[in-house]
Amino acid sequence: MTILDLNHIYTDYIKHILPFIKNGVFIDTSVMKIFIDGYINTFFSKKNDEQYNNLISILEYLKLINKWEKFWITPHILTEICNHFCCDYNKRKDYKEIVQSIIPILKQLKEEKNFTKEDILNFINLNKPIIELGDISIFLSVDELVNTSYKTSILVKDYGFNNRYENAPNVMIID
Repeated sequence: MTILDLNHIYTDYIKHILPFIKNGVFIDTSVMKIFIDGYINTFFSKKNDEQYNNLISILEYLKLINKWEKFWITPHILTEICNHFCCDYNKRKDYKEIVQSIIPILKQLKEEKNFTKEDILNFINLNKPIIELGDISIFLSVDELVNTSYKTSILVKDYGFNNRYENAPNVMIID
């Protein structure tokens, strides 16, 4: 690869990616679960975790590695993450050390606004009900931005986000 090629990649990043991530990235439960599980596998269980390594590669490419303050999280996502975390790891002997390692990362995440019960219940399609509060909280947050010039992005492992925002020019899905 030549320097010209590197400049082209950097220019593409500035033009096509940075506008969507500069104000922060919404992060879904599924991605945080991959991160937490992989982090614990890598640093506590000393196992290689391919999904974690792939996620770290994506974060490095996006220049978001170790920049947790750039990620938006809703209280509903945080609830789901804590539930997974507790259910999956609370029986481990090193649980206290794991918590002491993960909580500082979670504290760095930005918190998006909360939604009312009415907002959430009105969002649910009664003909095709999908009741996943974490996803709904991200949908409600991003939907407020879709019709503005504000660009945003969502880091997910969920095809529903791709379908919902495939024609939204101000939303970038990082799947």
